[in-house]
Amino acid sequence: DDDAGAQLAAVEALAAGSRDATAAARLLAARALATCLRGTTTHGEHHVAVRCAAARGLAAWQAREARRAAAGEAASNFAAVQLRAAFDERFRKRGAKGRDGAERAGKLRPGLFPRSDDLSRDALALKTALVAALGSSSGGTNDDAIARLVEVLRQHVDGDASHLPADLFVAHALAALGQCAGEGAAAAARDAAATQATRYLEWDLLTGAR
Repeated sequence: DDDAGAQLAAVEALAAGSRDATAAARLLAARALATCLRGTTTHGEHHVAVRCAAARGLAAWQAREARRAAAGEAASNFAAVQLRAAFDERFRKRGAKGRDGAERAGKLRPGLFPRSDDLSRDALALKTALVAALGSSSGGTNDDAIARLVEVLRQHVDGDASHLPADLFVAHALAALGQCAGEGAAAAARDAAATQATRYLEWDLLTGAR
């Protein structure tokens, strides 16, 4: 169905219906949410509202799995992997291959969203949803997500009037950084998170005073 409203309702129902299902059914639901978020070679990309809802659904799915793991139950890290992959696919340039043939992580794409680009508002909305999902899915233990969020904040700068305002995106990125850097995260990752958040806030105060 190409109707965005019907797709959105289906994604929300899928996310809600996977809470108390069996492990196999939960994983099936997560795979469907990941397909909605990342698209497929045959269908392409869904409407941005559907993709944002899928990101939120995967984050909630992973948070529930983290609680299962904390209770000593069998749990999966599938959604966290999918969220990181979606972030890299959308916002990172393809990296060069190393001598071993493995592709290295590429640099982030520019963090500014021109108003003149019709797709910029959707791209900013999706990027905001993804950084929020990285935070809410982490359970305070996701060092990979911390590395991505630190990189995002290090790269981000305020644009001028020709760019879309990204205050909400930055707020979600900082909040997600705090969520990821819990007691379960590695000490080095927590230190990197604290350092980058402090640097960004100090820079923002300086630029705001001009």
